[in-house]
Amino acid sequence: MDSMPEDPTRDDDRHGASRDGASSFTGIRHVTETSVRLTGVDGAAVALLGTSHDVRELVFATDALSQQLDELQFTVGEGPCIDAHRSAEPVRVGDIRSPDSAARWPIFGQGAATLGARGMYAYPLLGGASSFGVLELYRSTPVDLTDVEHDAARMCAVAIARTVLGHYVNPDGTADAAAPPEDALASEDVAAIEGAGPYSRADVYVAAGMIAVQLAVTTDVAMDRLRAHAFARGLSVTEVAADVVARRISMRAERDNGGPR
Repeated sequence: MDSMPEDPTRDDDRHGASRDGASSFTGIRHVTETSVRLTGVDGAAVALLGTSHDVRELVFATDALSQQLDELQFTVGEGPCIDAHRSAEPVRVGDIRSPDSAARWPIFGQGAATLGARGMYAYPLLGGASSFGVLELYRSTPVDLTDVEHDAARMCAVAIARTVLGHYVNPDGTADAAAPPEDALASEDVAAIEGAGPYSRADVYVAAGMIAVQLAVTTDVAMDRLRAHAFARGLSVTEVAADVVARRISMRAERDNGGPR
């Protein structure tokens, strides 16, 4: 009989409920790495998402493919992670190449399979009834999680959520109303949680602002243009954003010509 999964919060208590960004990041990294071991997957990542589909920050990834899968979902705007965030329920895919997956996520499914992912599992980070982030897991083989592995993944998602929420607790133990979880990505504290590491997408939001000015459109429209530009060229949003911020790419000509070329 399968044994009960160990509690991933047991060794993480020293990291949570701290307003120190470094300890918060350490706690997230610790539980994310633990989730890989407890579920037997090949890799995992944690992303924080805002109420807008355009606001997304990768906090930690255990390997390069986990990072690429998160970046792909951010670029194309679809995938298990996004659905788990919107529904506030786990999304489990035994095989991303299956007909059901292809119909549900036509662009992401093909890209994920090309990268080498087969099984994909997304668990929302909950603050109350709403999701403010996702624990993303993948396997290179087409197989679903067992019941015990599923329970372990859920426990890890709870532990990560507790670590993030602990960052927004005042010294007196009350919630920080100035930075509720669902608005976490609008807060400067997110940079502290990330530790200003290699996953920051600050350039994406700067680039969206620059494109909005160049095209005289809203930032939502600018983000859509940025995504379209990246997809058309087979690049990630982050790569194109870096070129926009460095002024190697300008979309002002699209405005002058009445639309994208």
